[in-house]
Amino acid sequence: MLINGVETMAILFLKKGRRNEQYIYSYLYLSRFDDFIISLHATGGSMKKNRPQAKIKDNGLFYYWGPLLFRITLSPEDIQALKNVCNEARLEKKDHRKELVGIIKEELLINSEKYTEIVKPYLEKYQMTYQNFYGKKLKHIQTGYVWVNYMKKGEFNPPHNHIDCNLSSVLYLEIPPGLEKENEEFIGRGFGPGSIHFMIAGPQPLYNNSYIFKPKVGDFFIFPWCLTHTVAPFKCKGTRISVAANFTISEMGKDGNLEIA
Repeated sequence: MLINGVETMAILFLKKGRRNEQYIYSYLYLSRFDDFIISLHATGGSMKKNRPQAKIKDNGLFYYWGPLLFRITLSPEDIQALKNVCNEARLEKKDHRKELVGIIKEELLINSEKYTEIVKPYLEKYQMTYQNFYGKKLKHIQTGYVWVNYMKKGEFNPPHNHIDCNLSSVLYLEIPPGLEKENEEFIGRGFGPGSIHFMIAGPQPLYNNSYIFKPKVGDFFIFPWCLTHTVAPFKCKGTRISVAANFTISEMGKDGNLEIA
């Protein structure tokens, strides 16, 4: 009769009345046969004292898993250059709210060519990280829609992802001066006023399935289009200015240079 490792050892223990340390030793032996892993500390037992302890030279490995969430900091010069592009968009007033989910009064399209020219060096840094993470090179990054969010008191972005693209991004040009203090005084288990929260599915045991950031001026995040994210509201005075952009990409083999348009 075939009995799995755990049940077999329970039978041996009951029938033969062995002591704990012998029981655990046999348990481990049969468990290994069934490719089952057990912790001695969890059971409270121990192996026989005459069993030599193995010297483990291997420190183990861990593996990159899930989506690539990339973060880099913009230079002060590039922050100002992007602010100038956003100021031009305010004059043109190209309302983009019909395409978005944000509960934000002022969301405007900006000039994608000017934006791309400014962020090109950071996209090249992203290419290097992409290659290290996925083992593939990017042949081309094409900028799609780019828009600026002027987020004020009480406004927010519900959980969402982006469509018609491969990558999404957000960068921060201005943060209300009172937001840091508001976070310090925040009481609760939420992710805090004005924070951005990236998440994969629901909570899972022993998973790092979410990241929460309290953005600073110059923070630039790039991530897969399907990575769900949300932004909490805040109560302090001032405007938080962020710029979001979508990209399409194409991959290539080991040789070649990045093309950005």
